Amino acid sequence: MLICDGSIVLLQSLSYNFCGMSLQELICRYYMIVTGQAQEDSMVLPILHRCLSHVLKNAKVLCRKHASRHYHLAMHVFGRMTQATTLEEMDEVLLSATMVFSSSHSGTNVEKHFQNLQKMLTEKGQCGIDDTAIVEQDFGNGVGPTPFQHHFEDVIKREELEKEGDSNVYFSPTFIPTLLKYFLPQAALWSGLLLGDLGRHGTGPVYEKLSQRFKRTACKPTQNYTQDNQTQGIMEKSQWDLKKIRFQRRRLTRLDDFVYTYKITLNALLREYRDSLKTKKTHRVDVERWKHRKQKKQGVYVSQIAEPFVFKNQKSKCIVFSESQLNELWKKRDTEVVVSVVPSHITGNSILIHHSELRTLRPHFWITGEIIESLFHHTVNDLNLGRRIYILNHYVAGVILFGKREVVRRNSLSRTNFDNYQAIVSFVNYISNKQRVFG
Repeated sequence: MLICDGSIVLLQSLSYNFCGMSLQELICRYYMIVTGQAQEDSMVLPILHRCLSHVLKNAKVLCRKHASRHYHLAMHVFGRMTQATTLEEMDEVLLSATMVFSSSHSGTNVEKHFQNLQKMLTEKGQCGIDDTAIVEQDFGNGVGPTPFQHHFEDVIKREELEKEGDSNVYFSPTFIPTLLKYFLPQAALWSGLLLGDLGRHGTGPVYEKLSQRFKRTACKPTQNYTQDNQTQGIMEKSQWDLKKIRFQRRRLTRLDDFVYTYKITLNALLREYRDSLKTKKTHRVDVERWKHRKQKKQGVYVSQIAEPFVFKNQKSKCIVFSESQLNELWKKRDTEVVVSVVPSHITGNSILIHHSELRTLRPHFWITGEIIESLFHHTVNDLNLGRRIYILNHYVAGVILFGKREVVRRNSLSRTNFDNYQAIVSFVNYISNKQRVFG
């Protein structure tokens, strides 16, 4: 098994030198293996694989650009694809993802496929993927058309997208097409399709021999393809050390300057190491105690999700308090207890309404920050337009200017160009006879 960072040039070179064929032809051979059509000559082929850490780094760029409103959901879906061990399993993930992200409207099929994704995301996963030292690369597809690409194109067309009903909040029209263009043609190189026992893909003598080879190899201490599919980021770490430690971000144009500067910094590091081996100083405290810091969880997008995603509809429901409920809450002294949660137009966020803020809705009182902000977000959800929220004063009053989708706080009207906006909305404190309604 040969694992590399994902450079197309490097993949092509490895394919020619170790497999004796072009990368495109090699992927075609891999397709024959995972579809149960492998011949005897497939048994001698090395397994060429892209490092999972590098793939996830590139996937983050993809999801931020093409599914920014639902970034975490898109990343978990992609992470689930990397864990797929059969073509049928990957087809199921892709089909449900296509229905959720490519349907312009939300019907029964969208929710059904959303729940199917939810089920797959809670089934299994693995931890330990660390991409902190990895630098993202261009995820261009320089291989050309492959059988995987044609196969996944057919999968995407299996079901008709929803075009009637309420607007689909998960609609990301460029996410699946970009995934199909840049990642799926090389699916065998970054997913779990070629990891582990390849005998699972078919029947017959060829696949029996593949299973036997896997069992023999798994017992050897020198093998790697039955354990993991990621590099350790050694090259990235060494380049970081060279740039920031050895040369301290200096730029050198002469080779002799490079050698001289490197020698000086290396000697300094060696002297520091020798000094560390000398007798250590004694301190009054035997054991120095350090504060325990919680380490950031690694491999979150290829792990089983801890909390399920909640399916969202475009319609946002108002939170309605009866008159008796409001009077009861208004009579109590101010507390910081959260009495309501209002959906936000920003994905994954909600506005918390504390009891002290709720009491400002009493007659003849000025409404304050949390109430104003919840009204903004509720109005934005109802109008369903591309918008830019402009808050004049977060704690006193405010307006909404409709233009681009962006949140801007605490600007002054004197610096606002009203030609950039389509409409202005402001709020007043309204009281009905029977109940108080707010977003």
